[in-house]
Amino acid sequence: MEEIYDLFCNYHNVLDDPELVDYKNLRNLFEQYSSLPSLDHLIFQLSIFFVCFHELGHLVQFSNKELLNQTAVNAMQEAYMTSIKAFDIEDHVMEIDADMRGARFLVDGVIDKWSKLPNDIKTEENLKKLIILSLVGASSFFIMVKKFPVTGIYYYETTHPHPLIRLMWLSHIVVERMETHYPSLERDDIIRETLRVLNVYSKYKHLGDTYENYIDPYVKHAKDISDYLYSLVETARTPGYEYLSK
Repeated sequence: MEEIYDLFCNYHNVLDDPELVDYKNLRNLFEQYSSLPSLDHLIFQLSIFFVCFHELGHLVQFSNKELLNQTAVNAMQEAYMTSIKAFDIEDHVMEIDADMRGARFLVDGVIDKWSKLPNDIKTEENLKKLIILSLVGASSFFIMVKKFPVTGIYYYETTHPHPLIRLMWLSHIVVERMETHYPSLERDDIIRETLRVLNVYSKYKHLGDTYENYIDPYVKHAKDISDYLYSLVETARTPGYEYLSK
């Protein structure tokens, strides 16, 4: 939480970067209205929104497991107390399920904040910017707080899917959830713009070149990532996964 706060609220000058001039203009619009929170704190708030509902998704999973007599207590202990754990496809399925819950509430939070904006800044384009910045926040959770490796795409490894896999999944949920408010929103556009903005934030946090570590791999492996996500979704529909939060 502190790292996410540090990223968005202690690096106010990030939006002064020439690459983010459109987002700086949005921040300036927010500052014209005393009734609005600062854009920096709003993105922090929405990022925490995602994290909290993601973790709530896990609590729902473990609670449902207990109701189904699937040894939820042992599963929770293993998930949160074991530092090194062998790969299990169930872990990845549980993560994208929790991500789905977090992403849905993230979008609902963005729409709620956007719907309350003054009419002159309540535009479709500003809604898209808020979505992008919110996904930057969620992605920072994957990449910075969780200390994921910054290089190399992987699939059937570790307890959590690679950040690119999760970002593609989040963008899919976002586009699906935004359909009635922004029907022309495209997933690939969302992913690329999120990574572009994240790259600027990464420079200020000295996290390396996001283009090299994430954007190039996304271009090269987009189909493989999509196929792996499809396999996780299909696995979630098989017997034994009735406990998922959905």
